[in-house]
Amino acid sequence: MDNQIALERWYFETSAINYLKKNYTERDALATRNLQLLKGRAWLISPVTFFELSLTRDDELRDELIGFAKHLLHKDMLPSVEEIVVQFMDKGCPLFDSIEGFQFNNPISRAWTKITTETKLIYSLNQKMIQSFAQSMREIATLSKKIIMKKTISSNHFNQADRMQIIATQIRKKLPRRKPVDGVSPDVLQDLEVLTIFYIYHFLCLENCMFPSVYNEFWSRFGISDPDRRLGYLVKNHIQIFIRGPFIEMALCAIYQIKNGISRGLTFDDMHFVYLPFVKYFFTNDNHFYGNGFVQHPNIYKIRQIRDMQPIERKFNIEYPLI
Repeated sequence: MDNQIALERWYFETSAINYLKKNYTERDALATRNLQLLKGRAWLISPVTFFELSLTRDDELRDELIGFAKHLLHKDMLPSVEEIVVQFMDKGCPLFDSIEGFQFNNPISRAWTKITTETKLIYSLNQKMIQSFAQSMREIATLSKKIIMKKTISSNHFNQADRMQIIATQIRKKLPRRKPVDGVSPDVLQDLEVLTIFYIYHFLCLENCMFPSVYNEFWSRFGISDPDRRLGYLVKNHIQIFIRGPFIEMALCAIYQIKNGISRGLTFDDMHFVYLPFVKYFFTNDNHFYGNGFVQHPNIYKIRQIRDMQPIERKFNIEYPLI
């Protein structure tokens, strides 16, 4: 990531790529990438964006989207969520506001560098595998909604949700006391803590994620395979991950969307939100990210970095109207 560190990072969520593809050509895309590099900017995506583009079921459209993106965007991706989580812990869970020094080595990012450098190359993900993963993310989203909305939980989710609430109650007693935040109710802060614990358990401890090998390698350092023991290890050795960092960002996004009745792509949206602290601007065409009523939290300023694609009416290699 050495090249992109020196550049101003502009992040493009999946809907933003779809928007640009509908309005511009690969020739436009290549000219824009070159112009933005001259202006000291890297237009970036993450493995999450590439994964969502790959979920497009129409083969021709999927190839066109990825083809367009590889002409438009920087050759480096931002690291995967899993790589960010592990490196964040290895750094001692510092303030979550800089990606300097974070590295990527996941297969999607490595392939992306190749296909953006040699644009005739093609890279695709196994459809059966990614559709199965998407289904597992939908199940996590369903359970998240049940927990936050405190609704009656269906029989197939009851034991798991009930157990997570008990575990969360125990862990919350051990967390450092939070300072009151203006405009944020204690209930919202409690929801944020509970959902953060839920995400840590499901993604990090159960390795139910996009790149499980990253977490597996982390846990192999300590010889811990049982998910409950893993959670206990985090409480004892990485308590800060429960109050700041990637999972807090994911939980923040989820709470806003759940409380505003948004469900489509919930878990993937949460993963996109992890990148917000690391970029100058976050471009999207989904009002999920910039609608009114976004839940307040101590890092509310980050939300002002989100930019809607709709105001762009001329060629997108012009200066974007920063407001």
